Amino acid sequence: MKKTNNPAIKSWIEVRKGSDFPIQNIPFGIFSPKGRSPRPGTIIGDTVIDLSVLADEGLLDGILPENGFDAFFADTLNEIIALGKDFTSKLREKISELFETGNELIRDDNSLKKKVLHKSEDVTMHMPCQLRLAIIPTFILP
Repeated sequence: MKKTNNPAIKSWIEVRKGSDFPIQNIPFGIFSPKGRSPRPGTIIGDTVIDLSVLADEGLLDGILPENGFDAFFADTLNEIIALGKDFTSKLREKISELFETGNELIRDDNSLKKKVLHKSEDVTMHMPCQLRLAIIPTFILP
């Protein structure tokens, strides 16, 4: 079992019973806080987590590939997805670690917490990916 799927893990972010978004379910999406541009995020409970702030504050440095920083400021998930499954697994592990009950790094830093966390009702969600269609020439033979 992956550590991130362990049912015993609890978050310091409040999660109501029966929520679709416990700390074991770390989905990625694109959101925008009021009056700001779209950016990658995730959610625990009813709290949206700004991944661009985690990257900007250096909290992803240990897992972030050299060419991966800009992906956290894009308006789609395409660039994060392009970093590969191994990276997104490490990203989920890091998020789980940062928001696990005993981790005080963000929990006890009110200024950082204010930048990272948003109430779900205060954000706008956007389409997470942009499809890129390849045009393949077709030949009709007589």
